[in-house]
Amino acid sequence: MTLLSDTLKAWVTKQESIIWQTQKKERGDASHLLAYTVKLGEEVGELAEQVLARFGYQRKSKIMAAGDDELADECADVIIVSLFLAEAAGIDIEKALERKMEKLEIRNRE
Repeated sequence: MTLLSDTLKAWVTKQESIIWQTQKKERGDASHLLAYTVKLGEEVGELAEQVLARFGYQRKSKIMAAGDDELADECADVIIVSLFLAEAAGIDIEKALERKMEKLEIRNRE
């Protein structure tokens, strides 16, 4: 099963490489992985802000700035940073997704 297009995989590999060439870090370097983990936490926080704003649990200025595009952008940010983290860690994300989907299908049948 192909979950990610070749174009997306190539883009993630290229972008992740560009980001870390400027930092002069090796793939899998602890600081490299920690930085992506922290960035992922930041993006999840921004996604949470958008969800809260959608339901009126933010201050008025944030609620007015919230919309479908902003929520979609934050979802995309979480996915992209997750893909960068997987790439940096040498994880075959497609295989990992297939395994997880299979586990969820089994769990949901029970």
